Amino acid sequence: MVTMRPRSVVRVVLFAAIVALAGGACSSPQGTPPPGPSAPVVTNSVVFLPKDLAIPAGTTVIWTNPTNIYHDVTSDDASFGGSLGQGNVVWHTFTKPGTYHYVCTVHDGMSGTVTVH
Repeated sequence: MVTMRPRSVVRVVLFAAIVALAGGACSSPQGTPPPGPSAPVVTNSVVFLPKDLAIPAGTTVIWTNPTNIYHDVTSDDASFGGSLGQGNVVWHTFTKPGTYHYVCTVHDGMSGTVTVH
């Protein structure tokens, strides 16, 4: 049987808390998306589904990755993006009309477009 000294227990608990706060035990590096209208985009192997999305201004697009393949979301204008490891979520609320192109920098040809009206 292994016994831990109280100081060691405190270190383990602090380490676990730091990992959790840093996202190691969190499914979303960005936290919870805001309430309101939203539109899902899901990764499927090496494509975003849907590839092209049209939404009204004020809508939050939520990218999810249910696969075990690492992806990311990177906008051409650097206005949004993030890591999409397995189970992660990236979201962005689009407030200005326009067309926004994004890619997965890990997989050539994996791209999508959000058109905000």
